[in-house]
Amino acid sequence: MVAVVGCSSSSQVCHCPEEGCDFSCSTGTASVSVPAGLAAVSRVTATSTCTATYQPYANEVLVSRTGGAGDCDVVAQLADGSSEVAHLHFTVMHYACACYVVAADTVLQPATPASN
Repeated sequence: MVAVVGCSSSSQVCHCPEEGCDFSCSTGTASVSVPAGLAAVSRVTATSTCTATYQPYANEVLVSRTGGAGDCDVVAQLADGSSEVAHLHFTVMHYACACYVVAADTVLQPATPASN
């Protein structure tokens, strides 16, 4: 007899691990690397539905997004008064027993001044 692994999101019938299926697809996390040689990060912010937390020991910013797929813009204010930015695009990936909100990890880039 062959065991079938997978879930049906329409019926929520599951042949997966004991904890069952998770089709909530609600929260995703990605990281933004802080390039070596930058001034110290003094503060990070992110757009609505996203949070950003600087992890100094790893020299990265962890970005979380709630609400499924969408975009997050992150701004890192540096101790020297300059700022660096990153843009992340979160998508929903569907698998047999779950779905995940994911984004490619990225690197902070210099902020471009707004043009008038």
